[in-house]
Amino acid sequence: MGHITDATTNEFVPFATVQIKANGALATTQTDFDGYYSIYAQTGDVLVFSFLGMKETTAIVASFKVIDVVMVEDVESLQEVVIVGFSSNSRDISLSFWSS
Repeated sequence: MGHITDATTNEFVPFATVQIKANGALATTQTDFDGYYSIYAQTGDVLVFSFLGMKETTAIVASFKVIDVVMVEDVESLQEVVIVGFSSNSRDISLSFWSS
């Protein structure tokens, strides 16, 4: 449990990814809108924090229960960003009529 902030703005980082990488196990969660996250980890597990445009940060879980992280901007990784959107809309249309 903890929260993630941006080093430049000191604001919370919403929707950042938090992963546990230890002994082949992999668990993933994301921060909420206020930059808070919660994940079950054991002492010695490695937490990997990532977010688009930020340098990946790691932390080793010790005996404390709260790990707050400050992420630094990675300007080299943001040379180009392509956003693709897709939407699909499906409707069932029912017609009925009566004739006499």
